[in-house]
Amino acid sequence: ILMLIAPELLHILATDEYGAAVYVIPPLAVSSYLIFIYGLFCNIEFYFEMKIPMMVVSVAGAALNIGLNYILIPHFGFIVAGYTTLVSYIVFVVCHYIIMRKAQIKHMNSINVFNVKFIGIFTIAMIGIAFLVNFAYTFVGIRYFVLFMILFSITYALIKYGNIKKA
Repeated sequence: ILMLIAPELLHILATDEYGAAVYVIPPLAVSSYLIFIYGLFCNIEFYFEMKIPMMVVSVAGAALNIGLNYILIPHFGFIVAGYTTLVSYIVFVVCHYIIMRKAQIKHMNSINVFNVKFIGIFTIAMIGIAFLVNFAYTFVGIRYFVLFMILFSITYALIKYGNIKKA
């Protein structure tokens, strides 16, 4: 939702010279989501005290981000920093998933705590939406129609299914 209204929010919160920054918001929004996913995987890693692999992946992820920024920002400008961050977090999350999965195989008889298929599909959808939103920034009507449909769907679901937990 925030990606859809980012141009208007940026116009309210910043001066016009920051207008191009709107194109950094979608990849950073997806990166924030990936931080959440990383936290899920890390809970398992922390529990089984997989400190060294966690440290290696964390340092490698930071080094990848710094390296990509160093190489790409001079050629493409600051907007690419959002995408280098996204790529770094994708690698980061995949590596942490691998470490978590090894812990599950070793300590939990291969029980998978998370629905990884759903997480993967949702993550791919989020990345796709982020790219589409970038192209939709010039089409205000389309953005607000999509926003309305999302808010309508959420409202409908809350009204129809919101009382399930009360039973």
